[in-house]
Amino acid sequence: MKQFLVLSLVFVAALAPASARPEPGFAPSGRNLAAPAETARLDVFVGKWEVRELGAGPDAPIVARSHGYYVLDGFVLQEDYRGLDAAGNVAFRGTSLRTYDPSSGKIVIKWMMANNAGYTNILAHAENGDIVSEGQGRDWFGKDFLERFRFFDISETGRSFEMERSFDGGKTWTWISRVRLTRVED
Repeated sequence: MKQFLVLSLVFVAALAPASARPEPGFAPSGRNLAAPAETARLDVFVGKWEVRELGAGPDAPIVARSHGYYVLDGFVLQEDYRGLDAAGNVAFRGTSLRTYDPSSGKIVIKWMMANNAGYTNILAHAENGDIVSEGQGRDWFGKDFLERFRFFDISETGRSFEMERSFDGGKTWTWISRVRLTRVED
């Protein structure tokens, strides 16, 4: 009977979801433990998130949903972003790939949007507990821009984000987004 119980437990453990039991060599987040130590900074993006305007309460409308997870053998973090319209329908889709580059000491981020030419090339770094960045890209109207953003008030349950762009080479800047992301699922 004891042997049957042990075999049953082994069988049940083998059926447990992969997310519940990380593979050897991987952190629970899915990050490869062989990746540079600084890659762990990206773990805060792992999970599913609801996005609301910064300063809005928990009952405010959700303006987007985000899902972050490791890809490419746990060395790169991908975050899928779906902006929502007032009715809650997906209005646009975008994704970013993030990886730590030891040669520059920066987080390299590539952002692109589905079904249009929008993209951004970004370099980011940790600064006083925030993640700050600068980049350049092209919006969905084909206009080139400079971009800077930061993630701040970062915790396991949420983070705030603000982004601004310049379409005149950095002479003037316009706020594009100020939001709070709240974790809804690991």
